[in-house]
Amino acid sequence: MNDLIQCMLSGQDLYVVLKNRFGEKYVESYSLPTVILHEGRFWGKFSNVHSTVGHFDLENSRTLSYAYNNFSEVVCTVALNSFTHRFYSSNVYSSVDFICKGRYEKIFDNYNRSNVSLLSEAVRSGLRLKVIIKGDDGYRYIVPIHTLEVFLDDDRFNMETDFDGFPSVLKNYDWVNNLSQDFNDSIGLFKPPSYPGTRYFHKQDFFLTSFLWSGTCMYKREVKENKIIDELFEYETIEIFAEVL
Repeated sequence: MNDLIQCMLSGQDLYVVLKNRFGEKYVESYSLPTVILHEGRFWGKFSNVHSTVGHFDLENSRTLSYAYNNFSEVVCTVALNSFTHRFYSSNVYSSVDFICKGRYEKIFDNYNRSNVSLLSEAVRSGLRLKVIIKGDDGYRYIVPIHTLEVFLDDDRFNMETDFDGFPSVLKNYDWVNNLSQDFNDSIGLFKPPSYPGTRYFHKQDFFLTSFLWSGTCMYKREVKENKIIDELFEYETIEIFAEVL
């Protein structure tokens, strides 16, 4: 697992490979471009692209994503645009494996911010970009870069990451582990293909993984009283990676 973490911190892309437990056997995999990492434990989620059609208790105009972790047997269904989430047991899968792949190189960090020529080259080449931000909160946020504006007359750039977010409760690892144990304890009460899970919880607290770099300061979007605002974000490190073709 330490090798996996090191690969993530070197910029490689994280994927989850799933094998179903019930019914006709199949495997599926998802790219997990947005990751939060703390003390070797992480949540990774795919983008908000899954249709809600067929999901009970959700408007079918919404979109979903799923978040997977490396420390419990809990999967989280996330509807960011309605601040909704649901949990279910990963026992529905016979295996949940994480892999990293892809080649990236670091082209910027906050210790050497005076030269942005590599950023300019990456933008001109149309390369995929991601940033790893270590906050003063102890978390590392690994997120795709949506927009990178490199100014041609001076060594300066603006950056905005993809707009995404997680239920705040996912940072409460003890709570997640207790829920995982509850799921495991109740598995015998369910007849396959049923498995332990919760209902959908609506209008929940979420934290966003949407960052903006203004050239001098880092901001993180926050949800306050049903409004999204930009708040100054204190960080330790910023590292930008570009794919290697």
